[in-house]
Amino acid sequence: MILFDQAGAGARSATMLVPPLQLQPFVEHVWLQWEAAVPVGQCWRIPPDASPYLIFTVWKSATHDFHARCMLVGSCSGFLDIPVHDRVFTCGIRLRPGVLPLLTRLPAFELTNGAMTAEEAFGARGRRLLQQLGELTAWDQAPRRMARFLRDELREYGSFQPLPIHRAGSVCDLAEAVGCSTRTLRHRVAQQIGFAPKLWLRIERLHRVLMLSMSRQRPWSDIATHCGFADQAHMVREFTDLLGESPTAWSGRSPFLPANEIVVSG
Repeated sequence: MILFDQAGAGARSATMLVPPLQLQPFVEHVWLQWEAAVPVGQCWRIPPDASPYLIFTVWKSATHDFHARCMLVGSCSGFLDIPVHDRVFTCGIRLRPGVLPLLTRLPAFELTNGAMTAEEAFGARGRRLLQQLGELTAWDQAPRRMARFLRDELREYGSFQPLPIHRAGSVCDLAEAVGCSTRTLRHRVAQQIGFAPKLWLRIERLHRVLMLSMSRQRPWSDIATHCGFADQAHMVREFTDLLGESPTAWSGRSPFLPANEIVVSG
């Protein structure tokens, strides 16, 4: 999992959580992050991502009042720079690609590169969720409350079978694994993920590069070969195109945070 990258420069601590068993078909993981003071203007650079998120954020205003919001964020086709100087606490639930339409009854492309408040997405239930999160006596209780909300919203779906992106090296491979034509695949991926299959494959490969680079011990040339690039130069071009900077620049200013895996009880 790739935590918001520049968070390392301003975060006090981060914790990765394993979702409850009944949510694991729909949720990849949960994370908590407490922020330290960071300079005005500092941003997190968020990589493009096929996964939607349910995110609860607490921030402090200029008058030192605390405010909270809960957002459902769609897939992201390019990188984003998010200002974080006023953030105090964030809890994010990373949903599996394809889960968004189950929650919203909308095609995923309608929320690509966008977001909705919990109330916009879920009506009175979303408004009640934000109210309940705001009333928590400790913010680290947020994952349990958010997991319970998602469990109720997804109760009618006994299981979920994501598209087999990890078994595909090309659009044709993915279409064959799904058992459909490339034309049908493009429609399904747009409905479930929010963008074209080719871009989805590129983004998934970028995330493999990011994951392998987290140890900082593996040479970039080795990572390029492992992830199926023609050579290191090819990987650097693709990385820079999707993330706006070179692998060296990214890793040089992105202190990845250690994450302790803890199970979120239902």
